[in-house]
Amino acid sequence: MTSVTSQTAEKRVEAARADLAAPWKESEERVVDVGPFPITVRKRGPRYYIEDRGEAVARARALGATSDWLPIAEQVVAEEGFNVNRRGVVFVPVVEGRDLGELVVRLGESAEAVHTALVETV
Repeated sequence: MTSVTSQTAEKRVEAARADLAAPWKESEERVVDVGPFPITVRKRGPRYYIEDRGEAVARARALGATSDWLPIAEQVVAEEGFNVNRRGVVFVPVVEGRDLGELVVRLGESAEAVHTALVETV
């Protein structure tokens, strides 16, 4: 029997896959709503760049999260194999052939986890 949580996650992945379905134009950008932080996907050649545009960190900082947020964010995203830069952007670059829908949902969840971890420092 499938849990409600996994059913919901699978529906989110399927919706993201539909939003990201081919064909893609070169240098196209799409925004996918997968939760509290919209995820942007940009295509450049055979590569895709998936990111939250820094929304998770920016919103946490606006609530008063610690100024030493980067090590906390790095630890959270490392658990999923994602990245965060000094501007607070949670991101991952991938090549064609990967399951973009699944990655977008996972990155959205990771961005949400970063936000939660940072808000806990307030």
